Amino acid sequence: MCDLTLAMMGIQAAQGVASISAQQQQAEAQAAAQDAASVREMQRQQMAMRSERMQQSQEETSMAQEALKAQRESEASISTGTVAAESVNVAGTSVGLGLQDLERSNADYQSALALQARLNDASRRLGLANAGEQYVTNMIGINQPIAQPDYLGTILGTAGSMIGTYQQGQLYDMQTENANLSRGVMRGQEAAAEKAYRNTQQQTYNLGKQKTAAGIQTGIGSNRLQSFKINRKNTSQ
Repeated sequence: MCDLTLAMMGIQAAQGVASISAQQQQAEAQAAAQDAASVREMQRQQMAMRSERMQQSQEETSMAQEALKAQRESEASISTGTVAAESVNVAGTSVGLGLQDLERSNADYQSALALQARLNDASRRLGLANAGEQYVTNMIGINQPIAQPDYLGTILGTAGSMIGTYQQGQLYDMQTENANLSRGVMRGQEAAAEKAYRNTQQQTYNLGKQKTAAGIQTGIGSNRLQSFKINRKNTSQ
């Protein structure tokens, strides 16, 4: 396996480790953000509850003061009416009716104040219940499930990438080896062709030598034949 393939596999493994580390950091950052948001929401809810209780206390105090004031005014009016009636010798029946009107008016006013207090209390209870439900909803919205690091997926993905790189490296090595074998075969064929060419040249050269030698032998034979003919002719004379 070539060094480039090993280097690429090392880079892919490092990328897998970096991916898991990044996922862990993201999960930790989200958890910290949720904790901070939860604290702020709790503080907001507590402040809202304190504000509501303070408003309730102020309303109850104001209502009690109003009821006490009305009671005192009614008592003062009844006392004043009684003294005035006695001083002028007004008949008892008319005085009694007047005092009853004052008492009835005070009672009606006190009943109205009490009713308003009950309505305020019911409205406040409903508001507090809604605020509590909103608080729960907000806390649920803040504290959503945090995506944890996908160890298995990252490991499988990294392993798959490394296996792919390894297979590509193996394929490249095989292709390189085949190319080298092909070049070796071609070089062998070229060498054989060159050798055959040289053999052909040698054979041609040898044939030329043989042809030359044959020509020489033929010339020698022809000279001998001529010499024989001349000798024969001289003998016959």
